[in-house]
Amino acid sequence: MKEGYRVHFGRDMHTDSLIMLIKRVQNGKIYVANPIELTFREKKECEVLDPTLKICLDESDDFLEAIRNGLEGKSLDDIKGELDATKNHLEDMRKIVYKKDYKKIGE
Repeated sequence: MKEGYRVHFGRDMHTDSLIMLIKRVQNGKIYVANPIELTFREKKECEVLDPTLKICLDESDDFLEAIRNGLEGKSLDDIKGELDATKNHLEDMRKIVYKKDYKKIGE
């Protein structure tokens, strides 16, 4: 098993939330990050801010690559293409069911 970070994204349908799971493979073992409660507060004027998340530079490229890999998948263009194909399929099915030409959706 290749060492390094793994980042997985998903959706929790029960809470209508985006979920993110961060794992790290090291010495043949898998470690998972503890849950982080992401809370916000108002920034005070001239306040010096601490980072939300801090990772050492030696591991940062691997971590960012894992985030990119976790986000890969279907792009918006892919999803649009699937929706267009579904719309065309539904139009074809209507023609079969109603046996006539009808006004296309969006026209």
